[in-house]
Amino acid sequence: MPKERVTLKKIAEKLGVSVPTVSRALKDYPDISKETKAAVLKLVDELNYIPNSLALNLRKNKSNIIGVIIPEVVHFFFSSVVKGIMSYADDNGYSVLLTQSEEKIEQEKKRAKLLYTTHVDGLLVCLSDETRSFDHFNIFKEYNIPMVLYDKVSQDYEVSHVVVNDYEGAFQATEHLIHQGCGKILFLRGTNEPLNAAERYRGYIGALKAYDIDIDSERILSCHSIARNDAYDVVKRQITNGSKFDGIVCISDLLAVGALAACQDAGISVPDDVCIIGFSDSEMCQIVRPKLSSVYQPGFEIGRRATELLIKEIEDIENDRQCNYQKIVLDTNLKIRESSNKVRKALKENISK
Repeated sequence: MPKERVTLKKIAEKLGVSVPTVSRALKDYPDISKETKAAVLKLVDELNYIPNSLALNLRKNKSNIIGVIIPEVVHFFFSSVVKGIMSYADDNGYSVLLTQSEEKIEQEKKRAKLLYTTHVDGLLVCLSDETRSFDHFNIFKEYNIPMVLYDKVSQDYEVSHVVVNDYEGAFQATEHLIHQGCGKILFLRGTNEPLNAAERYRGYIGALKAYDIDIDSERILSCHSIARNDAYDVVKRQITNGSKFDGIVCISDLLAVGALAACQDAGISVPDDVCIIGFSDSEMCQIVRPKLSSVYQPGFEIGRRATELLIKEIEDIENDRQCNYQKIVLDTNLKIRESSNKVRKALKENISK
């Protein structure tokens, strides 16, 4: 049978003293005799007593726990964010309670309620694709529990947030394809609402305008979700319908992998006939063939900076300091590989001749 947790009550019963006496002995109060303190410490050591830090912290109105809502833990980008969150939290004496919304607003609401009732000191949230209102987070504001948004944020909700420069990342990705000679570039996106998706769309449009390339609404394609199969079906439909395109910018690597598979199954050469580029620079970019070009997002750094902001706000509130909301924008970095690099492939072919 499993052992029961050792409590102050059990220690007190074994020694024949009161629970407050045991508690005061452990805290080295001067009104407790040396003999009693020695007996308590000896028994605590023998029984491997572990103080209930959660109960102690709750009496102090502090749990030293950070709540996190993340869309998908299995996604490479989000797993990198979680590593950054846990790294900074561990370094500063906080534990992390991780929950998942599965990109559903109802799940996000349930997770927010759970984290509030768990008495977290602060909340880190990447909004779901379905999030349109923020009423379920208002209770955190009402009780002065700080909240920081990361990656998928909203300009309509006044809290600190950490994002990457999605506009610039998508602009550079589209510009790169234009430099490869592409003039009919598809843009593959999921739902329209998340701010990061809107900014990547804006970057795509901005690059086309900068190079005087016509904007064709029929080349802007929406998938039901950020899933490989959805991208595959959308691109396959374009191929079947005879649509002409020579480049594809995708707002995620999963969409890019689906687009790549659709082209390959149709006998379309990548990058000779169509150049493809994704977003996030996940591990799969190095696994698929040809290797996938992508816009790198510093997931680990996003997690660390968001946690840094949150803990600062927690401490500001604890010390009655002014809490100022901040917006941190991190740079992206274009990773050019085989799926979009016609120039590099041509040089290799010339050298081998």
